[in-house]
Amino acid sequence: MLQDSAKSATRTVLSRIFVSTILLLLAVHSSAHSRVMLGAFVPGNGWKQENIYSLNNKLQKKLSFINLFSAFSEDWDQLYWQTSKVANAGMVPMISWMPLDQNRKDTNILPEITAGLWDEYLIEWSSRFKAWRSNYDEHAMPTILLRFGHEFNGNWYSYSDTPDAYKNAYRYIHHLFEQQGINGYIEWVWCANNLNIDSTNDITRYYPGDDYVDWTSIDGYNWGTNYSWTDWESFTDVYADTYSTLVTNYPDKPILIAEFGSAEPQDVPDPAWGQNGDNSDISKNKDVWSNNMLVALEEHFPAIRAIALFNINKELGWSITESQNTGLSGMNLGLSSDYYVSWFLSARDDGRAGTEKPESKTEGSAEPPIAFAYGYNVISPEMQKRLAESRPLPPVKRENVDKTRQGFLSMSNVDKAQLSKSKLSVLDEK
Repeated sequence: MLQDSAKSATRTVLSRIFVSTILLLLAVHSSAHSRVMLGAFVPGNGWKQENIYSLNNKLQKKLSFINLFSAFSEDWDQLYWQTSKVANAGMVPMISWMPLDQNRKDTNILPEITAGLWDEYLIEWSSRFKAWRSNYDEHAMPTILLRFGHEFNGNWYSYSDTPDAYKNAYRYIHHLFEQQGINGYIEWVWCANNLNIDSTNDITRYYPGDDYVDWTSIDGYNWGTNYSWTDWESFTDVYADTYSTLVTNYPDKPILIAEFGSAEPQDVPDPAWGQNGDNSDISKNKDVWSNNMLVALEEHFPAIRAIALFNINKELGWSITESQNTGLSGMNLGLSSDYYVSWFLSARDDGRAGTEKPESKTEGSAEPPIAFAYGYNVISPEMQKRLAESRPLPPVKRENVDKTRQGFLSMSNVDKAQLSKSKLSVLDEK
């Protein structure tokens, strides 16, 4: 009897040890895979490699990807050099591809795409993309992130606020690229604005389907008090609502913050941009905002696996590195956590897994593309889903969020045109 009792007790202890070990391994596995990579848009839109190096050298963690803006009125005559400068710096290009013709900025060309009127352009685009990749060693050919028609739920682009036309064009291009054999080298990014500034008020109506999307994505900014309807908002205030929508509807998709930034407390409302607010946020601190953002990401937003700083002063002082800007110290304080990594995190398990990012090309070199071996960590969809469900979000200032949305919706046509002009100005960066 005593012997049986001892055996039973031993089995119980071993069982508990086994369960505890499994939970510990799961916790370690979860922690190891819940990481965030860093990207940015920098002045010059990829044309000036020195601007990429300049930001990279100031950050606590190295950049993994660079945002490049392009439109359907541009092709690989431009993209060849932009993407090469990024890849030769040891980073992945993220092409933010606007379905618009610069010569007809007010024309929604999405129906034209689906009707096949842009097929010649798209086939040439895919062919030139293949040619660009062929400049690299066959074992180290780079991939790209492709962010098609971002901020589709705004009201400042000609392709905005047309969910059916957007989905149809997105799928059409995806299918065409599949036929051209290039989708294996593209990670597709589906990117919404953080607020629904459209008539639909439901980003899920724009979603093309799981088979067409590798990353879900959000753009959002802290505008401070520079508009009468905006306030100084935390990262959580800016992103929590859309984040919740994404993890609820697409829990197995990693999230990429494709554009983030905060105004400077010293920014003064500029009527030229339709800004009619005040300077009551003068006592706020952008370094605190930046650090709090990275802490919040680690504690409450596990589904976010990539963030891209919009590091240029445009409508407001978004940059953190210009002489008149702040935020770099707070950013670097947050980036000191090992939660943030210096290698590329892939949304696909296609054999490119790795743990370290190789040395990048020497600063200032003007040579053509070189052989380059990217370092990858693959994001497991199963782990992504578990992480997305694991941590509650802090409360949001609901009144401020709703007021901001209504304010942008009620902008005059003149002010809306100015905002659109500002948004499109990134295409002119050289």
